[in-house]
Amino acid sequence: MKKKQLIGIINCTPDSFFEGGRFTDSELAIAHGLQLIQEGADILDIGGESTRPGSTVAVSAEEELERILPVIQGIRKQHPIPLSVDTFKPEVARAAVDAGASWINDITGFVLPEMRQLAAESGAMCCITHMYSPPHTLPERIDYPRGIVEEISLYFQRRIALLLETGVDPERIVLDPGIGGGSFGKSPEESLLLIKSITKFTTLGYPLLIGLSRKSFLQKILKKPASEVLSTTLALNTMALVGGTTYIRVHDVAPHRDILTVLEKIA
Repeated sequence: MKKKQLIGIINCTPDSFFEGGRFTDSELAIAHGLQLIQEGADILDIGGESTRPGSTVAVSAEEELERILPVIQGIRKQHPIPLSVDTFKPEVARAAVDAGASWINDITGFVLPEMRQLAAESGAMCCITHMYSPPHTLPERIDYPRGIVEEISLYFQRRIALLLETGVDPERIVLDPGIGGGSFGKSPEESLLLIKSITKFTTLGYPLLIGLSRKSFLQKILKKPASEVLSTTLALNTMALVGGTTYIRVHDVAPHRDILTVLEKIA
C-alpha cells in the first residue's frame, strides 16, 4: 500500500477561487511553497491558470509560463521536494519538467497526444483528471447515462490505455475523479457521491488523488464562502483517505498533516 501524501497547492493566478491574487508575485509564491513544506507537504502543485467554475478567460502559454517558471525554479533551488505542474498545455508542461517538475497534473486527462508523449519521454508522474467539458466552458446539460461512478471508471480505463500505448510506465499513473462543478461537471450531490464511492475507484488498481479543498460545491451546500469551509474540507478528505485515497491536494497543509499523523497511528 502506498503511503498517504499531501499535495500543497500554489496558485500563481490573480483569479483563483481561493487565495486568488495572493501569490502572483513569484517571491511570495516561493515563500508560500517553503512554508507548505514546513507544514508537512510531500509534493507541491503549481498552477498558472485558474479553471474555477465560471472562469471563461483562457491564459496564453507564455503568460502561464511567466507565472509558474520562476516559482518552480526558485523552490527547486532551495528544496528537493517533488514539484507538480498543473496545466493542460504541452508546451507549459515541457518547460516545467525541464525546470524541475516531476509531476504533470493535466485536468483534461492527457487528451492531447503531445502531452502523452511528453509524459512517456520524461518519466513524470501523470495525474489523469476526469473533466466533463473543456476548460473555461460550462456544460449546458450534464448527463451520466451509466451513472457517474461507472462513467468515470470507463473514462479512466480509456485514458489509462492511451498512456500505456504511448509508453508511460503504469507505476507513474494517478487517477483524480475531478470533484466539483464547472467544467468538472459534477453537482454538489454527485461530488459527495464520488467521495462516498472512493473504494470503487481503487479497484482500477491505480493510486487515487482527491482535490476538493474549499471548493464551490462545499460553499453551495453550507452557504458559506471558501474561507469558512475548512472543517468540511477536513472531514471529507478524512473520508477519502480512509476509503483508500493516496494523495490529497489541499490549500491547508498543517491540519491535514495532523489528520494523517493520527490515521497512521490507527493503521
